[in-house]
Amino acid sequence: LTSAESADVRAYLLNRFQLSTAQNIPAPIFSLPGGSIAPTRVAISARPDCEVYITQDGSTPSSGSQLYTGPVNISFTQTLKAIAISPDGITSGVTSETYTLNATDFPAPDPLD
Repeated sequence: LTSAESADVRAYLLNRFQLSTAQNIPAPIFSLPGGSIAPTRVAISARPDCEVYITQDGSTPSSGSQLYTGPVNISFTQTLKAIAISPDGITSGVTSETYTLNATDFPAPDPLD
């Protein structure tokens, strides 16, 4: 391509896919970093106009995942992941933390109890 043709292609792509106006959506922020913990609740914050979707099984969240409505109970070892989605459908990066319950202090319930 000549430089003029290259500039035309670039202008077309920027306009067609709105690359110059696309926004970056910040990833959600968890109130508690991952690690070895006691049972607790984790709050998630994101940009106010975005909806936050979560998974608690380590899978990647999407708009079809559970909608975040309040602090998430962490009562067993799990990987919590979240994304924020803007009203325009722009998706943030995934935030992920693994929470491990200290098995010595918080052993699994005995099935015979």
